[in-house]
Amino acid sequence: MRGWTILVWTSIFFLTVGVDRSCSAQSFDVDDFSPSALPAVPEGFEATFFALEPEVHNPAAIAFDAKGRLFVGHGPQFRHPKEDTRGDEVIILEDTDGDGVADSRKTFAHGFNSVQSLAWKGDDLWVANAPDLTVVRDLDGDDVADEYQLIFSGVGTLEHSLHGLNWAPDGNLYLSKGDTPVLPEAPKAFRELAHVPSDYPDTQPTRIFNAPDSAENSYRGTYILPTDPHTEGGILRCDESGGNLEIFARGMRNPYDICFDEGFNWFGTDNDQDGGDRIMMPFYGARYAHRHPWDYQWKGDDHLPTLPASGPFFHGSGTGVSYYSSEEFPQDYRGVFFIGDWLLQKVYVIHPRWDGALLKSNSDELEVFAESGPDRSLFRPTDVAVGPDGALYVSSWGATYGAEYDDSNRQINAGRIFRIASSDSNHASGDKVESPKRSKPLSEWTFDELAEDLDGEVLVWRVNAQDELVRRGEEVQEPIETALSSEDLTKEQKTWLAWALGRISPEDSEIDRFFLDLLKDRSADESLRIQSVRILAFRSGSDENDRLPEEIVGYLNDDSARLRFESVQAIWQTNSKEWTNPLIERLAVEEDRIVYFSLWGVLRDFLPVEERKELLVTSSSAEVRLGILLGLLEEGNLKGNEVVQILESETDPQIQKWASKWMANVGQGLEDPKQVIDKILDLNKRGINYELRMNLLAALDRMEVHGEDWTKLDEKFYEGHKNGEIYVPEKSQEIALCLKILSRDERALPLLWDGLDHEWDPVRGAAIESFRNLDEKGREYLLARLDSIEGDQLEAAIEALSLFDLKKSPWTPNDKQVAAIVQACNNSTHPLFRQKALRLLTLADSQTWENPSTKSFAAELAKQTVLDPDPRIYTLAEELGQLVGEEVHAVRREPATSEGVLALLGKADATQGKMLFYQQGGRAACFQCHRVGAEGKNFAPDLSDAGGRLDPKTLVQSILEPNAVITEGYRAQMVETLDGDLLTGVIVKETDSSLEVVQSDGEAIRVNKADIVEKRNLDTSIMPSNFSTLLTPEEVADIVAWLMSQTGPTDDRFVKKAE
Repeated sequence: MRGWTILVWTSIFFLTVGVDRSCSAQSFDVDDFSPSALPAVPEGFEATFFALEPEVHNPAAIAFDAKGRLFVGHGPQFRHPKEDTRGDEVIILEDTDGDGVADSRKTFAHGFNSVQSLAWKGDDLWVANAPDLTVVRDLDGDDVADEYQLIFSGVGTLEHSLHGLNWAPDGNLYLSKGDTPVLPEAPKAFRELAHVPSDYPDTQPTRIFNAPDSAENSYRGTYILPTDPHTEGGILRCDESGGNLEIFARGMRNPYDICFDEGFNWFGTDNDQDGGDRIMMPFYGARYAHRHPWDYQWKGDDHLPTLPASGPFFHGSGTGVSYYSSEEFPQDYRGVFFIGDWLLQKVYVIHPRWDGALLKSNSDELEVFAESGPDRSLFRPTDVAVGPDGALYVSSWGATYGAEYDDSNRQINAGRIFRIASSDSNHASGDKVESPKRSKPLSEWTFDELAEDLDGEVLVWRVNAQDELVRRGEEVQEPIETALSSEDLTKEQKTWLAWALGRISPEDSEIDRFFLDLLKDRSADESLRIQSVRILAFRSGSDENDRLPEEIVGYLNDDSARLRFESVQAIWQTNSKEWTNPLIERLAVEEDRIVYFSLWGVLRDFLPVEERKELLVTSSSAEVRLGILLGLLEEGNLKGNEVVQILESETDPQIQKWASKWMANVGQGLEDPKQVIDKILDLNKRGINYELRMNLLAALDRMEVHGEDWTKLDEKFYEGHKNGEIYVPEKSQEIALCLKILSRDERALPLLWDGLDHEWDPVRGAAIESFRNLDEKGREYLLARLDSIEGDQLEAAIEALSLFDLKKSPWTPNDKQVAAIVQACNNSTHPLFRQKALRLLTLADSQTWENPSTKSFAAELAKQTVLDPDPRIYTLAEELGQLVGEEVHAVRREPATSEGVLALLGKADATQGKMLFYQQGGRAACFQCHRVGAEGKNFAPDLSDAGGRLDPKTLVQSILEPNAVITEGYRAQMVETLDGDLLTGVIVKETDSSLEVVQSDGEAIRVNKADIVEKRNLDTSIMPSNFSTLLTPEEVADIVAWLMSQTGPTDDRFVKKAE
């Protein structure tokens, strides 16, 4: 396997030299910090320090234990650890005097790979430290872990790794996994998610070790270089032993964290590098668009093969997610989700609502709850958790991306834990920590004491209380049933109580009957009715109870989209194939998109391929045929000729759309150009939508079109569409693609020539790109006419010429042609064009310069362009001068340095910096990859809030030394094709059949995977590394000055709560 040659797989003992793990009771000196170092929060809230450096360094994960103490995962492992890098540790922070500030610190466990999530269950702390999942236990009560149990290993690297550990009401552990690949020996579910074939066993045996510093059988973290190619991420779940591991949801890039609300409905974030971070509602069988088999569409809008987002997209870096329901916050901030954003230094609050079966934000804008303070405080949220006092605790990363050390090899990164509390808090939640019941074992608690904790602020309180109820079994059945009818309990308590009962005695039909009755009671709370459907499915999936109650099927036709969705989910998760016909009947009439997705998903899994193919032909319902088609296409069970038959016989526009889209993306189907062209002309004649024609044109683009087929496409389609009085983006894209197809026949030369002067940019760009398809004939056609044009058409012709490989095929331009190139170069203000024009002349055959006038033209150009400050231009000018015997020398300046630029910031011109940032074709042209506000692109980090989260030194280093610190997700990759092309950039879109490479100039190139010889990661940034010579120190200072003035988004993506 080519992808694994870059990995190092070895066990090491993380060094622990110089690490003090003793308990310390001391001040964290929080009073030494100005209030401006704290995040800004809404009126009525107060943000304070709970802990900070040197006690905490780059914390990534936090969780409270049953005693209400905060456990923090931190250390030096992220982001480029070496084999001897000290392991991360988990520390205990405790506020022993109740003043809201931690005054006790103790190391609980150590020697981990990068810790990125923590979750308590009973006395077990589950630690996501990719590539491992580890459980640690304190066996003797001294607050130091003695036993380390390795549950899973080989499940990714520390980039886009294992996150989001959550113990749920169904007793299962849910965990989110990013898109880094796994090792062949990883458990089967991880391998399936990451597309890693393997003959290893489906499961791994768990292994138990002593503490890392033990004399024997010591725990050793697993080291893997974080330089892997990326695959697919998702959500998995398993039981408390690590068994029954399965994929829960997929199609994600880096789902950093997930959580559930009081009704056990999942919510989370998924990081992306160009489309914006996604807020999502994962569920069983859900599939989002990352690494979709055949069609990548990140946002999911109107994208039936995948799912829509549950909130506005944001160009930051979503991290910790937590649901808040405590009465400690004002009413407006209860029943909400809090989401951290590491990159933009914010915490958002999401007010959820139901839109049919989709849980989503009630607003199209993100509401900021907390953000970096006025002095650009170190507020870089990595995790968010609700504390036992009802406050919101936020762990915050330090100022640098990776670990930093002092001369004694001690980590010196900053790290903070912030506490955000309501100013009007009654601190009732704090009383729960001091409750006398906590001094007793759970086995001695009363039923009411256990039920009280099911509404507790701390997740492990709910988990432990429910587990104790399940342990008691039948003796609590009656109290639970009584409590569920009480008006005094919260929705959260009822959810956990219902599931406690659901986990007791799966063979007990009386419990089944209780939930069936509850489901049928339309006066009952909808959430409880929904839990009833889920619990009945959960119970019928056990060995003791293997049949789903028939009554569930009736809810496929309920008025409530949520109940319809849950009934589909119940049938799906219990593999109840006997209910296939009712599912098909519902598919024919379903209007809710989430329910519809689940319906075709379950039918994909239930019905044999041949039966589904028959339905494609025999079903009278277009909705059924569409759903069946989507399932067959996803799993690759339709061949090209079968999709063609569907396209030719179908009249439903949705089916036509997705069938043609598949053909365009996968490259199968209409292999005969005549068929495709006839279909395009037919659709055009009938006025069928542009998108369908574009799909067919994309399929045609993979073929050779000549003879009568070429004539028909030209005369009956291209000629009729190539001009228009009004610019229509869709039409221009369609004509540009058609011109590209026609360009493979030499009869297209006049069309391409006219296209160079077309008023529509896409058509002009297609003409420029396509001349080289005709090789020598294309070049000669351009040269023969070069001296007869001027202006934009001349520039376009030179652009087209520059794409030919003139090193392999020397050329000898005449004096008129050289004069035309010189004229165009002198008239242009675009550095990139001037560079191309000069390079053309330097590649001319030596015979060119035997003509005195030709030589004179070139010499004069060399003398003028050598004065250009752009090194890309003056180096070519020197080369041209040497060729024509004109000795010219540029005045080379010293490369810009960080020290020099920083010294100029006081007199920098921010207005000039903005111009450099946005200048089309300029030497900086930062906007081609970066975004500020609503302008620019998202191939590189968003800089809308650069001044609010970055210091000048960091910005200057990022420009002059882009490879010094590479932001996760922006490492360059190299793709080599069968044609010998080497493409370097970042991969932003990938399916099973193709990928898209965005190069450093912002150009996106689509590559078919069948044409790829090799794809590998590079230890460089996608950002060009020559800005130190390309820009003057003054220009770098101007750009930095302007970026430092950008302290917030300017495109109305965010709103702040009115104060």
